[in-house]
Amino acid sequence: MNEKSGTLQYSFGPSNHGVGPAFIESVKVSASNDMVYDDFIHHVEKTMGKQDSINYAYSNLWVGRLVPAN
Repeated sequence: MNEKSGTLQYSFGPSNHGVGPAFIESVKVSASNDMVYDDFIHHVEKTMGKQDSINYAYSNLWVGRLVPAN
């Protein structure tokens, strides 16, 4: 899912429209600069650096985690 793109409340995350839980087998974050990251927070820190003036919250996905249905 991708919500509120272009705003200060931008968010995105996985969605599962199936009837049962989705088992995560791999995670890859691709950026427009052709770089590939293991997770989103590494992408943010590598592209923006560690920011003390930007508040963000995150929950990473990892192999073996489940995404519930709906």
